[in-house]
Amino acid sequence: MRKILLILTVLIVNAVAFSYELKGVNRVEERKICFENDEKLKKFTGLKYINKKHNIKICYPYLVLKGKPDLEVIRKIRYLNSYIEDYTKKLAIGGIKELNESVKDLSEIFKLEYFLDYKVGLINSDIFSMYFDETIFLGGAHHIYNFEYITIDLNKRKRLSFYDVFKKEKESLLRKILLKLDKDNEVIWKNDRKYFLKDRAPLNFYLTENYIIFTFQPYEYAPFVAGYREIKVEPQILMELMNKNSVVYKYYFKNMDR
Repeated sequence: MRKILLILTVLIVNAVAFSYELKGVNRVEERKICFENDEKLKKFTGLKYINKKHNIKICYPYLVLKGKPDLEVIRKIRYLNSYIEDYTKKLAIGGIKELNESVKDLSEIFKLEYFLDYKVGLINSDIFSMYFDETIFLGGAHHIYNFEYITIDLNKRKRLSFYDVFKKEKESLLRKILLKLDKDNEVIWKNDRKYFLKDRAPLNFYLTENYIIFTFQPYEYAPFVAGYREIKVEPQILMELMNKNSVVYKYYFKNMDR
């Protein structure tokens, strides 16, 4: 029993308490669970081989309810924790395999790296929104970056796509609004602007209490030198572009029709 408690203590770090709108819950504790390159990581991923020379660290959130939540809230959080853990495993396995399959000559010259971190933007009784931040180094000129955005309708147990939240026929207008709102877009080349406006760059987003945040990885919206970019938008600006039956619309404008 002492050994199990010791392992849990090692795995769970940076426990932080947040207050959320959940029935019967006085707070949700977000625990940051991390693994580094050791036997625990192999057990978590199910991989039989991980090169010990590789620099690896993966982290994901685990949510714990405090108070006396009703049964439906408990079910939602259980579903959410299971979904996040499974998604973390999927990303970690893919990243580690990429390291393992990299050119052996590079492994001897460079210390290959894989890091997986995250940020939670919003959680309430109906919505959970976050992103995963992947960084991988395979010995090239620079690291490779990838971001995975997850917004879930907790009532339907469904991950929401862009078109679940926004009207398809309004996409071009939304892109023009984003370009106008991006005050730093002088670093964006004219060809990249045309590419963006022609609906070719993906529209990834995550939610916070007061903003819808659109995000762009290097090369999606601007040259690599511009890096990762975020455009914060107040929901009121996009109100007419959103699907009124979506849980996101109802969250931001729940008092509009009363």
